[in-house]
Amino acid sequence: MEKRMEQYAQELSKENDIKGVICANDSGGAYFCHGSLNETSAAAVSQLAALSSALEQNAQPTAVVMASTSSKIMLKKNGCVVVGIHK
Repeated sequence: MEKRMEQYAQELSKENDIKGVICANDSGGAYFCHGSLNETSAAAVSQLAALSSALEQNAQPTAVVMASTSSKIMLKKNGCVVVGIHK
């Protein structure tokens, strides 16, 4: 499964100017990381997703977008899995 995720991340990065991809559990453990998002990013990604869910407790799973002048990080939580993309 990890090999398949690696192939998908490489294709995504090549076609969409993606700098990094991470898939983590809601406890901060990294399932998969590629590019600029590494295992140390997993805890921050999970915590940000949890904080956003706390803001809208009755809403559908929320997405978080953080942007600077040079890049964006998008996070989405689905169940106990958080996916992050750095663009």
